[in-house]
Order: sequence, then structure tokens, then C-alpha cells
Amino acid sequence: MLKSWQYFLVLFFILPLYFLFPKITFADWPGPRYDFNKTGFVPYQISEKPQEKWVSGNISFVWNAPVTDPDGNIYLGTNTGGLTSLDKDGKKRWVTNTHYPGNSVVLDNNNNIYYSVTTGLPKIYSYDQNGNKRWEYSLGNNSPTGVALSRDKNTIYVGIAYPSQTLVALNLDGTLKWQKNLNYNSPASTPLVAPDGTIYVGTGTNYGLFALTDTGTTGIIKWYRYFVGSSDVHSLMLDSSNNIYVKSGGKIVSYDSLGTRRWVYQYSNLIDSLNREEEMALKDNIIYAISNNNLMAINTSGNLIWTFTAPVQISQRFKSPVIDKNGNIYTTYGNIFYILNPDGTLKWEVPLGSYPSYLGKPIIVVNNLFYIYQNVSGNWNGY
Repeated sequence: MLKSWQYFLVLFFILPLYFLFPKITFADWPGPRYDFNKTGFVPYQISEKPQEKWVSGNISFVWNAPVTDPDGNIYLGTNTGGLTSLDKDGKKRWVTNTHYPGNSVVLDNNNNIYYSVTTGLPKIYSYDQNGNKRWEYSLGNNSPTGVALSRDKNTIYVGIAYPSQTLVALNLDGTLKWQKNLNYNSPASTPLVAPDGTIYVGTGTNYGLFALTDTGTTGIIKWYRYFVGSSDVHSLMLDSSNNIYVKSGGKIVSYDSLGTRRWVYQYSNLIDSLNREEEMALKDNIIYAISNNNLMAINTSGNLIWTFTAPVQISQRFKSPVIDKNGNIYTTYGNIFYILNPDGTLKWEVPLGSYPSYLGKPIIVVNNLFYIYQNVSGNWNGY
């Protein structure tokens, strides 16, 4: 065990936070935000203030939260072009090298891995759980969004930005199922798939929201809604009534499944170009959203309930929150891991390292076990 944080000289590592618990049975976190609705809600709980369990070795720089399989193996797409897997004890299992930044990872029912590479040589990749490449699908010069799986996990959806400006559906073997032109609108958000199969995607040109249906042979546009603003439509999330919530231009906007706008909540007059990377969370009709150094709780009618402001102001923002079964909220800000009570009061804060190192998006994988990645300036040696 390391005695002092001054010895950390890694660019990236994972920090799991845990509590003593009789037995750990790992649950499946198959893709971003835990469930298909992307609510960030997990059916686990916290019992004591977190403590460090292990620190992985250096595995490069990461923007997106890790995902896990039922065995507790961890998968991460890195910003320097590799897909990395760790075991449940933080030991490196394998690494691939795709040379360019990768988006978030999703897993199918057989724990095959899918993710997209955004620049240089844009492609969709699939690997098995042992790190063997199954296939790659070239996108030419078209930059993709993150990938999403259909509810039956038999189809891959990915938005393709300029110049293609399409939504693409692939079979799990990497063959093209269909490609739908989005009328000169570039996808900016990872697609979200509703229980009825409706595919939602936000755009970064004309700033709108598409709803499409997969007929099996093509994609049909059900409706499109234009946003008055000048920012990408992103951070898509569904509630149990199939109402959809998105962020754009300092606003949270809600639509019903037919495309009727329910409400707009404006939390900032600024274009939220940085906050676009931070997803919302939802539990018990309460939405949790990030605006730089503020974490907001808003009900599903569009009314602000409370705001938690970071006690110390630094050049960072809160990261995408997750919610446990008791309604506690987990997020990070700079090098601090924050746990809030459901009413927005501080429950615990756990410093990890020292600023300017900063923590990423936390995930909860089982009762009393958390993973957080940390990006730290320094060399490439690690523990």
C-alpha cells in the first residue's frame, strides 16, 4: 500500500473505493450510465465512508467511465487509442492499440466489446472478452459518436457526423444493416434506444433531436425537433414513462415519446461546451445535472429543487453523477470524490491525490465497491 499520494507519477489509473463486505457478487454494467435509459441509477447502496482498496498501473488517459462484465472485469476506451481491460483486482488483462481516441464501451450478452474511434482512422471495433479482435468497420473520414445497442443487444447503432451525417445500424458480425441520412444534420450524441425500439439521437448541426424506428431493413424518421440555440444536443436520458430529457445550450429540455415538448429549464446563459460531456442522472422523478461547479436537482416537471456548489472553486467541473438505491448521489470535482445525501447536503468527501490531478466519472459495480479513474500529470510509470 502506498504511504503518500506524492509518489503517484502516473497519467491514468483506476481507484476503487470499498467497504468491508462479506461477499462480492459482481453485477453487469454493460454500457454507459448503467441501464438502457441512461439514468445512472444503480440498485446498490453505500454503508461507510469509502477507503482505497487498490490502484492500477498506468493505462493511459481516459474521458469516459469504465464498464464491467459480470465477472468484475473492467473495460476502458482510452483517449490515446487503446482499449484496456483490467481484472477485478486492478491487474491489467490485455491492451489493444487503435492509435486514436476511443468513445465509451458497450458489451453484448456474450461480453463481446464494441466501441468507436473518432479521429485519424474512424472505425467501429469489436473484441471478445479476451482482447481478440472480431472485426472492424471502416467509416472513411466520418467521425462517429459513441455506439449503442438495441434493447435485445442484436444491433449496433452509431451516429456518423460530417460529411456523412447519417445514423448507421450494424449487425453484431460487423456487417451493415442500414444507413439513414439525417437531412444534413450531424449526430452529436450517442444514440439512446427506448423500450419500444425508438432510436433517439441529438445533432450538432441545426441543433435538434431525431426519433427513428428500425424496420429491420431501414431506419424511418418518426419526428424531428429543432432547438433554438447554438449548442450540440447531448446527454440523452429516458424516464419510466418514456419521456426524454436532453441538454443543449445551457438548457434541459423534455419531450414526450410523440415529440411534444413538455418543458424547458434554463440553468445557464452560456454555451455548455464542456458540460456536454457530463451526463444526467435520474431517480424517483428527480433529475441530477451538472453545470460546471454546480450539481443541480430538478424534478421531472422542470422545477429546481436544490443546488450543491463545490466548496472550493477550481478550473474543473463536477463529473457525471450516479445514484444509489437510497438516493445518495456520487460525483467528483477536481481530486475530490463527493457523496451527497438525497436532499443535497454533503454526506462524505474523499480526497484522492492532489489538484491538478483530477478524478473522472465514478461507477458503482456492487454493494460498497466503486471505480473511479484519475488523470494525473507526470510520466508513464505507474503502480
